[in-house]
Amino acid sequence: MRPTAIDLYSGCGGMSAGAAAAIPDLEIRWALDIDANAARTFMKAHPKAVVDCCDVSLVTAADVVERASIEKIDLRAAVQN
Repeated sequence: MRPTAIDLYSGCGGMSAGAAAAIPDLEIRWALDIDANAARTFMKAHPKAVVDCCDVSLVTAADVVERASIEKIDLRAAVQN
């Protein structure tokens, strides 16, 4: 089974791109950013990921599991300015 990752405060996807480059077979499955432009850029950079654009306080762990169709998370990236 391939390792899976989610990205909170994802921006345009740089952290996920670096993680995917460093970890063979890593699947970026879900990302979240409140900025619509950043979310659109993330979608283009990571077309297989589900990308949500909203405030992080509106998302539960159950939402992530359902939206990304995952059973476990191997890596969680989160960079907040």
